[in-house]
This record gives sequence, C-alpha cells and structure tokens, in this order.
Amino acid sequence: MDGNVDQAAVTVKVARRRGVAFVEVHGEIDTDTYRQVRQELFACLDGATSALVVDLAGVAFLGSMGIAVLVEVRERARELGVGFAVAAGQRTVVRPMRMSEVDRLLGLCATVAEAVAVARVDAERRPLPDGPAHNAPVQAPARNAPVQAPVRNAPVQAPVQTPVRNAPVSGPVRNAPVNAPAHNAPVNAPADAPVHNAPVDGPGRADDGFSWWSS
Repeated sequence: MDGNVDQAAVTVKVARRRGVAFVEVHGEIDTDTYRQVRQELFACLDGATSALVVDLAGVAFLGSMGIAVLVEVRERARELGVGFAVAAGQRTVVRPMRMSEVDRLLGLCATVAEAVAVARVDAERRPLPDGPAHNAPVQAPARNAPVQAPVRNAPVQAPVQTPVRNAPVSGPVRNAPVNAPAHNAPVNAPADAPVHNAPVDGPGRADDGFSWWSS
C-alpha cells in the first residue's frame, strides 16, 4: 500500500517491501501536524507488517508532540510484535531525541539501511501478543546428561545419642542390709584396761589360798 498525507507543513509517504513498512516524513512535526503523522503510523501497524521504519531525514522541526507520537507508536508496535526503528541524521531531529533521552528507545539510526536491520532484529526479539518472542529458542534437556548417583560405601552418619526423658536415676537400693558386727564376737579390749575378776595381789599376804581364814 502506498499513500500520501499532505498538510500545510508536513508530508507523509508510505511504502511496503517484504513485510517492512517505510514511512517517510517531510516538513515539521509540531502541535498542528502531529495528529496526521500519528494516524498514518498507526495505520501501518496491521497484520501484514513485521517491522516499521520511520524515515525522518526530511523533517526540519521535531517538537515534543512529535516525540510523544513516536514513543506511543513504538510501544504499540512492541505490543503487536512489530519491530521499530527511526532513521535520521540531521541535528534538528537527533538533538531533541537525545535531549529527551529517547534515541535508544526509538532505535535511532543514521541511515534507512541501518534502521531496517535494527527493526528486523527488534522484531525477532518482540514477544507475540500473549505468547513467547519470535524465534525464541526453547530450552530442552541435554541429551546423555550424567545422572548423579549415590556414592557406594559412603559412611553413614550415626545419630547422636540423646538422653532418654524420664529415665530412672541410679540411687542407693532401698532396704539394703547393713553390715553389723556378728553376735558373741569377741571384742578386743584396750591394752591398758584391767581384766575383770582378775586376782589382786594383796600386800604381805601369803599366797597359800586359805591362810587368811585361820587368823
């Protein structure tokens, strides 16, 4: 599809080749013309477009509304899985983009050929609506991957011995017999104690047994 949108200060030309939509803009993109540019750019985001390249080499002035339109179209392209890039090398376009810090976001390139390459790579990275990215590699399990096996004869960790709750505590045995001295056992008396009933030698008495009866 080819088309032209003519306004007082802007001209938009559209061409398609191999699934890539080329939008060439001439003139000024300001508060008076941005609506026409926006309409044409959004019209290119249909099912037949895999990438969109916006050629701004013929733009003499790019205002804040023009930058806002480019960012809006770029976000919509991302949602649809369409690659996007901008081609421009003149100061009137490059400077406001860089000051707004959107040059990398919009894929700004110096030539159309570079922009086409960037847009196609961008299309491959774009996720499909509610789906994975185009040509995204699917992670598959490696073939013949070694399986970790348990080590043979591995020492087994013994459980740590813990004390048993409510275990009986060893104590003296109740009613244990007490060792007492044996009955009628001879008691050893001290060496200096006198012997009971031992005869006492009286002074001057003859030891005849009966002499004291006769006195």
